[in-house]
Amino acid sequence: GEETVRTCRIVDKLKDAGYAIRIYVRTRDQGKGLSSAVLLGLRQATSPVLLVMDADLQHEPESVPAVAGPVLDGTAGFAVGSRNVDGAKVAEGWPLARRIISSGATLLARPLTPCTDPMSGFFCLSRETLAKAEQAHPNPMGYK
Repeated sequence: GEETVRTCRIVDKLKDAGYAIRIYVRTRDQGKGLSSAVLLGLRQATSPVLLVMDADLQHEPESVPAVAGPVLDGTAGFAVGSRNVDGAKVAEGWPLARRIISSGATLLARPLTPCTDPMSGFFCLSRETLAKAEQAHPNPMGYK
């Protein structure tokens, strides 16, 4: 659509300015929804360390080194940028319904993970961790 064309133009301008950037536009037969897009992007990436950050500014770009650090130095295979830890915050202006859905999803996930923000759109993982996860054949439906 129109947004995709606009995004491709922005990427082309960044390339022309010397940035090592590329874009991959998935086709409808490659999946629908956010989860399948994230998995496809992780699979398309070529680096040994992969970072996902939603573009909605829920997380500050300046916090990338703190989230990527444990994976880059080998002390973790996976790290999450949580909005629910000391010093972090949820962006202002979230509608009540979004806050309730996020809180409810976090409560549902609590027995499954110690993560304080399992719905986070900001995480880092090693290619090795992704390969291990792929062995479980993740379901790309729904949220990340």
